[in-house]
Amino acid sequence: NYLWINHGWMGKKVKYKEEKFKITAIDGGWSKWSPWSICGKDCTHTKTRTCDEPAPSYGGRHCSGKDTIVTNCTGGLCEN
Repeated sequence: NYLWINHGWMGKKVKYKEEKFKITAIDGGWSKWSPWSICGKDCTHTKTRTCDEPAPSYGGRHCSGKDTIVTNCTGGLCEN
């Protein structure tokens, strides 16, 4: 397909070809894990990650898997 554009200041028509762009889905990717949090009063600590490297866009899939890990710990604020 072509698009005719009339450039009024010159009074002539210029022919431009319309480009069709296909938008590709971008699947999400996980960030690196955060450092472990301080061991809390409940004797657990956590680390997290986010689905933003890259963030899903244009219908791409969200990251699969967990964004948070919680495990038991000792020390810090832990009250054994």
